Amino acid sequence: MDNVGLAAMIPTIALNFAGGILYLLLYAQPYPVGYVIAPGLFGFVLAVRSTIADVQRQTILKDQTLDLAAQALDARDRYTESHSIRVSELAGKLGDHLELGDRECELIRTAGALHDLGKIGVRDDILNKAGPLSEEEWEIMRKHPDIGADMIAQHSALAEVAPIVRHHHERWDGSGYPA
Repeated sequence: MDNVGLAAMIPTIALNFAGGILYLLLYAQPYPVGYVIAPGLFGFVLAVRSTIADVQRQTILKDQTLDLAAQALDARDRYTESHSIRVSELAGKLGDHLELGDRECELIRTAGALHDLGKIGVRDDILNKAGPLSEEEWEIMRKHPDIGADMIAQHSALAEVAPIVRHHHERWDGSGYPA
């Protein structure tokens, strides 16, 4: 469960806090106030524990879904076998090296996994052409970043990834695409 971020840790912090309060109420008081309050805190602890398990399951499910999408993309384009997963891993390593925050690293990892999603909108004869593409075919191929970004932008959980996907073929000198 790498890089789940502070939001995912809040239930753990709350659980530890509640456990500490429960201990103080049960053992540090000269009178048994803790025995009256403890059942309520115990319910709170159970709820927080359930939330932690839910966050962990959702994180695993999200990661598996992104991996599945990347594998599906790579399977469609025989030239790029495992390309999306490699890009995702490399983007994450770059983010770590640049000491970006966990959230930013997760965003660029996700963008790496989905950067070629728009190739779904490119015809197979162009995508898998053995020789060089004609100018007309290149025009179609150059649309894949916009297609992918538009698809991703429709999902609120991935909306921040869309600009990265849209501009993944841009170059430092501005000569990339989309224009």
